[in-house]
Amino acid sequence: MSSSEINIRLLDWNQPLDCQALLALTQNYALHPMGMGKPLPEEIASQLIPRLQAVPNARVFLAWDGDTPVGMATCFVGFSTFKARELINVHDLAVHSDHQGRGIGRKILQHVQMYAIENGCCAVTLEVRNDNTNARKLYHQLGFKELGDPLPSDYMLFGKWTAPN
Repeated sequence: MSSSEINIRLLDWNQPLDCQALLALTQNYALHPMGMGKPLPEEIASQLIPRLQAVPNARVFLAWDGDTPVGMATCFVGFSTFKARELINVHDLAVHSDHQGRGIGRKILQHVQMYAIENGCCAVTLEVRNDNTNARKLYHQLGFKELGDPLPSDYMLFGKWTAPN
C-alpha cells in the first residue's frame, strides 16, 4: 500500500490491539541503532503500557496501513512559561523498519502538528540525536528549527536519570 492510505489516530487505551501495536513499535524502535540498538528489557516492556497509560499528559499517535501498525509518536503535553500555553513534546517518533522511506514519519509529525493547533498549543518540540541526519533533514523540511528563539542558541538539552534503567 502507498503512504497515502496511512491512517493516523490517537491510541485508544481500551483497545488491546492499540496497546500491542505501541509495544511492538517501541520494541522495533529500541532495536534500531537510533534507538538503543537492543530490545527493551522484559521488566521495562511489561511495565510500558500500564505506566504510560497512567501518565495523564501522554498522547500516543499510531499510524496504520490497513490493519498493520507502521509508526508511532509518543508525545507529552507540556507547558511554555514564556507563552503561557501548553505545548506538545514528541518524545519518541518511530516508523517500523519494514515501512521506512514511505513518508510515514512526515505524516505522523504533520498529524501531531494539527493536533497541537486544534488544541491551542503554542509549539511542537522534539529532540534528535546529532547523528540522525535523516530525521534532522525531515524536521527541517517540516519547519522545525533548533531552539535559538526565544532561547539563546548556546542552550543545550540536559538530562539526568533518577532511577535505574
